[in-house]
Amino acid sequence: MANALDITAKGRYDELHSNRTTTLDRAELCSTVTIPYLFMAETATSQDDLARGYAQGFGAKLVNHLVGKFALSILPPSQPFYRLSATQEAMQKITQGDETAQMEVEKVLSTKEEGILRYINKSKFRASLYPALRLSMVTGDSLIEKMDDEKYRVFNMRNYVIKRDSAGTIIDLIIKETLDYDAVPDEIRGSIDDKNKDEPVELFTRVYLEEKVYKRYQEIAEVTVAGSETDIKNLSDIYISVRWNKIDGEDYGRGFVEEHLGTLISLEKQSKVLNESATVSSKIVFTVNPNGMTKYKDFVGAKNGDAIIGKVDDIGVVRADKSQDLSVTYNLVQDYKKELAEAFLMGSAAIRDAERVTAQEVQLVASELEASFGGIYTAIAEDIQLPLVQNAMKTLKIDGGNDVDVIITAGVEALGRNVELSKINSLLQELGILAQLVGAEKVAEKINVGAFANAMVANSGVASKNFIFTETQTAQNSVDQTTGEVVKGAVATGANEAAKTAVQPAQ
Repeated sequence: MANALDITAKGRYDELHSNRTTTLDRAELCSTVTIPYLFMAETATSQDDLARGYAQGFGAKLVNHLVGKFALSILPPSQPFYRLSATQEAMQKITQGDETAQMEVEKVLSTKEEGILRYINKSKFRASLYPALRLSMVTGDSLIEKMDDEKYRVFNMRNYVIKRDSAGTIIDLIIKETLDYDAVPDEIRGSIDDKNKDEPVELFTRVYLEEKVYKRYQEIAEVTVAGSETDIKNLSDIYISVRWNKIDGEDYGRGFVEEHLGTLISLEKQSKVLNESATVSSKIVFTVNPNGMTKYKDFVGAKNGDAIIGKVDDIGVVRADKSQDLSVTYNLVQDYKKELAEAFLMGSAAIRDAERVTAQEVQLVASELEASFGGIYTAIAEDIQLPLVQNAMKTLKIDGGNDVDVIITAGVEALGRNVELSKINSLLQELGILAQLVGAEKVAEKINVGAFANAMVANSGVASKNFIFTETQTAQNSVDQTTGEVVKGAVATGANEAAKTAVQPAQ
């Protein structure tokens, strides 16, 4: 974009903003049926009432539940979500095939992993991840910005515009903020009309791609803020764009809520019918026969426990008698909830309703549901996890160059490990059944215990790499054990000979 500065940041923002009316309307509708305050109308303020009728809160429950699952998948609290691995060429060059040297290299990389993880946990990224994911799931798009003080903040589509090329690379990004007049730099205050001093001042931060380098500057009242021009080599060092679903040719992502928008709207409408019907049905109205023995004044004026003159048949109660009709609506609402609960990975709703449900059945249902999000996991690894680790490595000055690969072990990689581990456990169970039929000794003769142990540890997700002995260590342990038995036997033999000598009578 050689001519990027031919237009002001505000002009470019207005130009890109006018081309996304449908995108914003769609995002607002998705927010309305789930979490209304996430993406309110552009003219709404924090003091305005929400536009929604509050018919149901199930949509919010679904979103919060699934966001929690993804947040734990992206940044697992109990284990690293990545590992550093030396390339085969680098490992061979450094160790020359020596297993002991390979273990030392892995120990060094493991130490670096722990240091990076501590840095990430100390940063405030985890606190920003949840709102960013929630926005992305509902509206399709969100933006995370890394501040100078190692903190992060999250923007929704009301606050920024993006332009991408055909490959999805950001070529223009403009963030719109509001400042108080007192926060405006002195050299720019003269550009602001005196009549507008009491109104918020718009600050535009623009980042555009020019000759493979991102240029950034800030603008107030169409005047560039002095000292704000900087170059950014990698955009993900400062800005992380979170798109739930990436659509080729579109500048913004599509949310997961949009995929189930029809069901959510229907649930909203039918829930409103049930709520209104329940309100009407709960109203109690009595009728008094004007020609009966019971007097209206006596009935109305009677207190609890009073006795009046009259007949029970003179008093009636108005009934709606719509319970059978409303049962159709109620069953429809339950069907909607079950369908949505399955889609949003609420496993308890996906499991069949029966007295006995096996643990294997529960695990199978959960695996099928989670496998459907494999593509989302991959996109998240590309957009969030990998830049996060790379930024931490730059800050901590950990530079492995082309010799060290960053491998994401959460998300789809972790899902693959779980499937592999489940297969290994199933195989072990089958071998146990076979051992009962032919004998454990015959089965043990055919089993490579070391291969099983290595596979189980590799797929367990445990960070430590020292659980399994190498072949060299195993051979050494065997030698040590044999030597120990020989020494123990020699000591025992020597002790026996000494005992015999001691009991022999003196000649």
